[in-house]
Amino acid sequence: MEVRDAGIVNVRNACRFLTMRGVLLPELGRHEEAEAAFKDAT
Repeated sequence: MEVRDAGIVNVRNACRFLTMRGVLLPELGRHEEAEAAFKDAT
């Protein structure tokens, strides 16, 4: 997740990274963060 988070910070249009984050976070039980990532991706 660290590499993906670095991509979110450094890529101007990071919607793909945010979507991947939204998919992965529920696996860790972090549902609210996943919802926020999906909202940010749109």
